[in-house]
Amino acid sequence: MGQQSLSSIIGGILIAAGIVVGAFLISNSSSIATTGNEDVLREKSVLTIEDLAEYLSVNTEDIEEIIDKEDMEKASIEEGIYDTYRYMPYLVISGEIRFLKSEIDEWLEYRSLNK
Repeated sequence: MGQQSLSSIIGGILIAAGIVVGAFLISNSSSIATTGNEDVLREKSVLTIEDLAEYLSVNTEDIEEIIDKEDMEKASIEEGIYDTYRYMPYLVISGEIRFLKSEIDEWLEYRSLNK
């Protein structure tokens, strides 16, 4: 085999490797680019009203309405005794309502079992 033939083989191998690596990088970056907010919401443990609305596939007004209605109902209960997940669980942090995703999941399970 001549020097030129060996150079051609090595060049071909390098080009093929470049194509394979390039294809891998392109496919990997496109899957990252198509990852939507759903993946972010799955990983978040504390949600805003907007996050929760997206998580539950409702609008923020629906969540605000649920909270207002349930707060009025809770206030009318003597001594505040009720099942933990009867009402949507939330926290107020620095004047902003926040939801623990794990608690919302428990609330959803309770609601589905106790219609």
